[in-house]
Amino acid sequence: MVLAASKSCVAIINPAGAGGRTKQAWSKAAPTVRQRLELAEYKLEVRFTAGPGDAVRLAAEAVAAGAAAVLAVGGDGTIHEVVNGMMAESAQRGLGVLPATALGILPLGTGSDFRRTFGWSEDDIIGSCDRITGGKRQPLDVARVLVSRPSSSSSSSSSVPQDTAAAAGNAPAGPASQQQQQQQQQGAAAVEVKYVVNICSCGVGATTPPIVNKLKWLRTLSYPVASVAALLKYKQLAVQVSCDGGPWQTLEQLTMLVVGNGIYWGGGMRVFPRASTHDGLLDTMIVQRMGLADFVTKGHLLRSGEYENLQNVTALPPCKSLKVRPAHAAGGAAAAAGAATAAEGAAAAAAAAAAAAAAAAACPWWELDGEGQGPCSEVSIELLPAALQLCV
Repeated sequence: MVLAASKSCVAIINPAGAGGRTKQAWSKAAPTVRQRLELAEYKLEVRFTAGPGDAVRLAAEAVAAGAAAVLAVGGDGTIHEVVNGMMAESAQRGLGVLPATALGILPLGTGSDFRRTFGWSEDDIIGSCDRITGGKRQPLDVARVLVSRPSSSSSSSSSVPQDTAAAAGNAPAGPASQQQQQQQQQGAAAVEVKYVVNICSCGVGATTPPIVNKLKWLRTLSYPVASVAALLKYKQLAVQVSCDGGPWQTLEQLTMLVVGNGIYWGGGMRVFPRASTHDGLLDTMIVQRMGLADFVTKGHLLRSGEYENLQNVTALPPCKSLKVRPAHAAGGAAAAAGAATAAEGAAAAAAAAAAAAAAAAACPWWELDGEGQGPCSEVSIELLPAALQLCV
């Protein structure tokens, strides 16, 4: 176990989480949290986020200051940002350096899939505090995700500091490098480095986060309602997958591809019943040719994890890394790009826009820990074993 330099706990709260309910819940929980931590001689420091991506910066600052623990107060989105901040600060110190700061969780947000893996109850204030002060720490695997997206598309997720050092040798983290800016100007895909602690996916599931955000007032019903809405307008695409550097496999009519470190996803779907957050392996589920009618009749099997005999579902062998890219993007995009090169003036601009649209249309949408990323041209996922310590 790596020991922290101090017995301080930094609580990071998104006051706008769950439609403002997280702020109210924290107001009620704060006295108990402070009391439980002070009894164990911990100093509590409270930090409120001011906007998307702010938890990334606050978590990185907590790690840099040597805090004993960061308490992510909220749902899966808050945990995602906190983990990204902790990992980005850790990467600054050198690849493979385990931060002394441990991750604690107080689930008070909308999405709570990650806490379900450990059997933790929502609003368990005392239990969350005792997991920090008890001193028991469990290794936590974290997936490093390299995201390439069409140059014309922008992420629908928060703008957060990027761990460019992990993707570009010794380049410092922060704003896009000169090479990245040149790539964007030349129409090449820019690469972003992000981290996933629970589950990421592409396909229909990745189109639901924006809908969920609009339906948070439905609370527990927001995920199933959003899923139905997404299925009604989803267009199945073809992708190619490579596991552990192996040959590319083409998947036609992809409904969704889910890659997991944890067990639960999509508002309580038990997609990986045998997953472990500290076994050094990723689990992958592929769903093809499934529409709304199939989900109505077979969706309960996906939710329960009993999908082994479904013809539309394939479970890949556990792996350490995975790459996913569009299967048919190159031809159409190249033809449109050629037309753009041959045209002049206004016609050239229109042709260039058509080329970008063709490339983006062939790219599946992605989400990382429930945070929508929009269309991505290639995604590379590598699991980093025991990258963090989790308060258990």
